[in-house]
Amino acid sequence: MAVAAILLALPVAVAANHIFSDVPTSSTFHTTITRLAGSGVTGGCGGGKYCPNDPVTRGQMAAFLNRGLGRGAHDTGATSGDDWVSVLPASDVAISAVDLQIGGGTGGTQHVLVQGNLQAFTDQIGVCPCELMIFLLSDSGEASEAATIVFSVPSPADNDFKGSASWSHLFTAESGTTATYFLVAQMTPTLAPLALSVSEVSWSLQATAVPFNATGENPTFPVSGTSTALPFGTAPFKTRSE
Repeated sequence: MAVAAILLALPVAVAANHIFSDVPTSSTFHTTITRLAGSGVTGGCGGGKYCPNDPVTRGQMAAFLNRGLGRGAHDTGATSGDDWVSVLPASDVAISAVDLQIGGGTGGTQHVLVQGNLQAFTDQIGVCPCELMIFLLSDSGEASEAATIVFSVPSPADNDFKGSASWSHLFTAESGTTATYFLVAQMTPTLAPLALSVSEVSWSLQATAVPFNATGENPTFPVSGTSTALPFGTAPFKTRSE
Protein backbone atom coordinates (compact mmCIF):
# COMPACT_ATOMS: atom_id res chain seq x y z
CA MET A 1 0.00 0.00 0.00
CA ALA A 2 1.34 3.43 -0.88
CA VAL A 3 2.47 5.69 1.94
CA ALA A 4 0.14 8.47 0.83
CA ALA A 5 -2.82 6.10 0.76
CA ILE A 6 -2.14 5.03 4.35
CA LEU A 7 -1.79 8.57 5.65
CA LEU A 8 -4.70 10.06 3.76
CA ALA A 9 -7.33 8.11 1.88
CA LEU A 10 -9.17 11.09 0.42
CA PRO A 11 -8.07 13.18 -2.58
CA VAL A 12 -6.87 16.70 -1.98
CA ALA A 13 -6.49 19.87 -4.03
CA VAL A 14 -3.69 20.05 -6.58
CA ALA A 15 -0.80 22.41 -5.78
CA ALA A 16 1.19 24.54 -8.21
CA ASN A 17 4.53 22.68 -8.20
CA HIS A 18 6.08 19.46 -7.04
CA ILE A 19 9.10 18.28 -5.03
CA PHE A 20 9.44 14.68 -6.26
CA SER A 21 9.86 13.82 -9.92
CA ASP A 22 7.42 10.87 -9.68
CA VAL A 23 4.67 12.96 -8.00
CA PRO A 24 3.48 15.38 -10.71
CA THR A 25 0.99 18.14 -10.01
CA SER A 26 -1.67 15.98 -11.66
CA SER A 27 -1.34 13.35 -8.92
CA THR A 28 -4.34 12.99 -6.60
CA PHE A 29 -1.98 12.96 -3.62
CA HIS A 30 0.40 15.67 -4.81
CA THR A 31 -0.57 18.22 -2.14
CA THR A 32 -0.54 15.67 0.67
CA ILE A 33 2.91 14.37 -0.22
CA THR A 34 4.24 17.91 -0.68
CA ARG A 35 3.03 18.83 2.81
CA LEU A 36 4.64 15.73 4.32
CA ALA A 37 7.94 16.76 2.77
CA GLY A 38 7.41 20.34 3.92
CA SER A 39 7.05 19.20 7.52
CA GLY A 40 10.18 17.06 7.41
CA VAL A 41 8.16 13.86 7.94
CA THR A 42 9.44 12.39 4.66
CA GLY A 43 12.43 12.95 2.43
CA GLY A 44 11.31 10.54 -0.28
CA CYS A 45 12.94 7.28 -1.34
CA GLY A 46 16.09 8.77 -2.84
CA GLY A 47 17.12 10.23 -6.16
CA GLY A 48 14.53 12.98 -5.95
CA LYS A 49 11.68 10.47 -5.95
CA TYR A 50 8.92 9.54 -3.51
CA CYS A 51 8.01 6.06 -4.86
CA PRO A 52 4.29 6.59 -4.18
CA ASN A 53 3.26 3.10 -5.31
CA ASP A 54 5.82 1.13 -3.30
CA PRO A 55 4.56 -1.03 -0.41
CA VAL A 56 5.24 0.11 3.17
CA THR A 57 6.53 -2.22 5.87
CA ARG A 58 5.36 -2.00 9.46
CA GLY A 59 8.82 -0.78 10.40
CA GLN A 60 8.69 2.03 7.85
CA MET A 61 5.25 3.04 9.07
CA ALA A 62 6.56 3.13 12.65
CA ALA A 63 9.28 5.54 11.52
CA PHE A 64 6.70 7.73 9.76
CA LEU A 65 4.50 7.89 12.84
CA ASN A 66 7.42 8.64 15.15
CA ARG A 67 8.49 11.56 12.95
CA GLY A 68 4.99 12.90 12.38
CA LEU A 69 3.02 12.52 15.60
CA GLY A 70 3.06 15.28 18.22
CA ARG A 71 5.69 15.68 20.95
CA GLY A 72 5.44 17.49 24.25
CA ALA A 73 7.56 19.03 27.01
CA HIS A 74 6.43 20.28 30.43
CA ASP A 75 7.90 22.12 33.41
CA THR A 76 6.44 23.18 36.75
CA GLY A 77 8.04 24.77 39.76
CA ALA A 78 7.89 27.32 42.54
CA THR A 79 10.32 29.70 44.20
CA SER A 80 11.29 29.44 47.86
CA GLY A 81 12.70 32.39 49.75
CA ASP A 82 12.95 34.33 46.50
CA ASP A 83 10.98 37.45 47.56
CA TRP A 84 10.08 37.98 43.86
CA VAL A 85 13.73 38.69 42.96
CA SER A 86 13.39 36.48 39.86
CA VAL A 87 10.48 38.49 38.51
CA LEU A 88 11.18 42.09 39.56
CA PRO A 89 11.78 44.52 36.64
CA ALA A 90 15.57 44.47 37.11
CA SER A 91 15.73 40.69 36.63
CA ASP A 92 17.11 39.13 33.43
CA VAL A 93 15.87 35.65 34.38
CA ALA A 94 13.32 33.54 32.51
CA ILE A 95 11.25 31.88 35.21
CA SER A 96 10.97 28.62 33.22
CA ALA A 97 12.33 26.96 30.07
CA VAL A 98 11.67 23.69 28.22
CA ASP A 99 13.55 21.97 25.40
CA LEU A 100 11.56 20.20 22.68
CA GLN A 101 12.96 18.00 19.92
CA ILE A 102 10.93 18.68 16.78
CA GLY A 103 10.24 15.52 14.76
CA GLY A 104 11.23 14.82 11.17
CA GLY A 105 14.29 15.64 9.13
CA THR A 106 15.81 19.10 8.89
CA GLY A 107 14.61 21.70 6.42
CA GLY A 108 10.87 21.55 7.09
CA THR A 109 8.61 23.56 9.37
CA GLN A 110 6.19 22.58 12.12
CA HIS A 111 4.13 24.35 14.76
CA VAL A 112 4.75 24.35 18.50
CA LEU A 113 1.91 25.36 20.80
CA VAL A 114 3.34 26.84 24.01
CA GLN A 115 1.24 27.62 27.08
CA GLY A 116 2.53 29.39 30.17
CA ASN A 117 0.94 30.06 33.55
CA LEU A 118 2.28 31.97 36.53
CA GLN A 119 0.82 32.57 40.00
CA ALA A 120 2.21 35.07 42.50
CA PHE A 121 1.39 35.90 46.10
CA THR A 122 2.66 37.98 49.01
CA ASP A 123 1.56 38.23 52.63
CA GLN A 124 3.02 41.71 53.11
CA ILE A 125 0.58 44.62 53.38
CA GLY A 126 1.45 47.62 51.21
CA VAL A 127 3.32 45.68 48.52
CA CYS A 128 0.29 45.66 46.21
CA PRO A 129 -1.43 46.88 44.00
CA CYS A 130 0.90 44.80 41.80
CA GLU A 131 1.12 44.47 38.03
CA LEU A 132 2.04 41.02 36.73
CA MET A 133 3.12 40.55 33.10
CA ILE A 134 4.20 37.38 31.28
CA PHE A 135 5.18 36.49 27.72
CA LEU A 136 6.52 33.45 25.85
CA LEU A 137 9.75 33.39 23.86
CA SER A 138 11.61 30.92 21.64
CA ASP A 139 15.36 30.64 21.20
CA SER A 140 14.83 31.64 17.55
CA GLY A 141 13.66 35.08 18.72
CA GLU A 142 9.92 34.66 18.10
CA ALA A 143 7.93 36.17 20.98
CA SER A 144 4.29 36.26 21.98
CA GLU A 145 2.40 39.31 23.11
CA ALA A 146 2.25 39.91 26.85
CA ALA A 147 -0.55 39.06 29.24
CA THR A 148 -1.04 41.64 32.01
CA ILE A 149 -3.08 41.60 35.22
CA VAL A 150 -3.26 43.89 38.26
CA PHE A 151 -4.18 42.58 41.69
CA SER A 152 -4.70 44.63 44.83
CA VAL A 153 -7.34 42.95 47.00
CA PRO A 154 -6.34 40.43 49.69
CA SER A 155 -7.81 36.95 49.49
CA PRO A 156 -10.70 36.41 51.93
CA ALA A 157 -9.31 32.95 52.67
CA ASP A 158 -5.90 33.95 54.08
CA ASN A 159 -5.47 37.72 53.48
CA ASP A 160 -2.60 37.10 51.02
CA PHE A 161 -2.41 39.21 47.88
CA LYS A 162 -2.64 36.84 44.91
CA GLY A 163 -2.57 37.14 41.13
CA SER A 164 -2.19 34.81 38.16
CA ALA A 165 -1.62 35.20 34.42
CA SER A 166 -1.83 32.71 31.54
CA TRP A 167 -0.90 32.98 27.88
CA SER A 168 -0.43 30.77 24.83
CA HIS A 169 1.27 31.23 21.48
CA LEU A 170 1.60 29.13 18.32
CA PHE A 171 5.29 29.21 17.37
CA THR A 172 6.91 28.02 14.15
CA ALA A 173 9.96 25.78 14.38
CA GLU A 174 12.32 23.99 12.00
CA SER A 175 11.78 20.24 11.84
CA GLY A 176 14.55 17.93 13.00
CA THR A 177 15.97 20.44 15.49
CA THR A 178 15.76 21.06 19.23
CA ALA A 179 14.02 24.29 20.23
CA THR A 180 13.89 26.00 23.63
CA TYR A 181 10.87 27.92 24.88
CA PHE A 182 10.88 30.37 27.78
CA LEU A 183 8.30 31.79 30.17
CA VAL A 184 9.37 35.33 31.07
CA ALA A 185 7.62 37.19 33.90
CA GLN A 186 7.79 40.66 35.41
CA MET A 187 6.22 41.83 38.65
CA THR A 188 5.90 45.55 39.36
CA PRO A 189 4.82 46.02 42.99
CA THR A 190 3.94 49.28 44.71
CA LEU A 191 6.74 48.52 47.18
CA ALA A 192 9.41 45.82 46.91
CA PRO A 193 8.63 43.02 49.38
CA LEU A 194 10.85 42.72 52.43
CA ALA A 195 12.75 39.56 53.32
CA LEU A 196 10.67 39.14 56.48
CA SER A 197 7.57 38.58 54.32
CA VAL A 198 6.67 35.59 52.12
CA SER A 199 6.49 36.57 48.45
CA GLU A 200 6.76 33.71 45.96
CA VAL A 201 5.70 32.57 42.51
CA SER A 202 4.77 29.22 40.98
CA TRP A 203 4.49 28.34 37.31
CA SER A 204 3.83 25.80 34.60
CA LEU A 205 5.09 25.74 31.01
CA GLN A 206 4.01 23.33 28.27
CA ALA A 207 5.19 22.97 24.66
CA THR A 208 3.53 20.64 22.13
CA ALA A 209 4.78 20.11 18.57
CA VAL A 210 2.30 19.47 15.74
CA PRO A 211 3.41 19.00 12.11
CA PHE A 212 0.74 21.09 10.35
CA ASN A 213 -1.35 24.21 10.81
CA ALA A 214 -5.14 24.39 11.20
CA THR A 215 -5.78 23.65 7.51
CA GLY A 216 -3.17 20.89 7.16
CA GLU A 217 -0.56 23.15 5.53
CA ASN A 218 3.07 23.78 6.42
CA PRO A 219 3.49 26.82 8.69
CA THR A 220 5.77 29.67 7.69
CA PHE A 221 8.06 31.64 9.95
CA PRO A 222 6.54 35.02 10.91
CA VAL A 223 8.41 38.14 9.88
CA SER A 224 8.31 39.27 13.52
CA GLY A 225 10.28 36.17 14.50
CA THR A 226 13.55 37.91 13.70
CA SER A 227 12.65 41.06 15.63
CA THR A 228 14.48 41.99 18.83
CA ALA A 229 11.47 43.90 20.15
CA LEU A 230 10.09 42.18 23.26
CA PRO A 231 7.17 43.14 25.51
CA PHE A 232 9.70 43.82 28.29
CA GLY A 233 13.22 42.83 29.28
CA THR A 234 16.25 42.15 27.13
CA ALA A 235 17.24 38.82 25.58
CA PRO A 236 19.06 36.54 26.06
CA PHE A 237 17.44 35.68 29.37
CA LYS A 238 19.12 33.40 31.88
CA THR A 239 17.18 30.50 33.34
CA ARG A 240 16.78 30.03 37.06
CA SER A 241 19.03 26.95 36.95
CA GLU A 242 22.01 28.85 35.54
